[in-house]
Amino acid sequence: MSQPHRALRTPGVESLSLTGLHILLRDPHCFVKGSAMATSQRVLILDDDPTHLEIYGMMVERAGFEFAPVLVRFSGPDPFPDSTIDLVLLDYRLNSVKTAPEIAQQLRSKFPQAPIILLSDLWSPPADVAPYITQFVRKGDPAKLLDVLRSHLSGK
Repeated sequence: MSQPHRALRTPGVESLSLTGLHILLRDPHCFVKGSAMATSQRVLILDDDPTHLEIYGMMVERAGFEFAPVLVRFSGPDPFPDSTIDLVLLDYRLNSVKTAPEIAQQLRSKFPQAPIILLSDLWSPPADVAPYITQFVRKGDPAKLLDVLRSHLSGK
């Protein structure tokens, strides 16, 4: 019996096949604008868990920034949005054919000026992704994540 589709509550997001082997998410050119302050700063969020995307999206939005979630599944993230990205949040442990270091390398090439913040439950950033990231934030510390977001985006 196939699993039902789950609809995310993020605006512009289509239903998500939990059994599919592909990315299925919002229009990558459509950003959700944060309500806390007027800004055009954009955060790209990549994770393989739709619940985490929703949680991080709410945090980013409440901090006043625009965001675009990309659900990374077995086929890897493709395509990245063509619009300007000011910061990237990337989960380390992805259920994807591409690893976080491979995705980080692609992101670094496409958005060379954007800080890449790695999120993980590990205690420190793994060596394989360290050359491509700007900062590491341990999962489960939302205050730290918000501080990091604000520190990287406040000067833009």
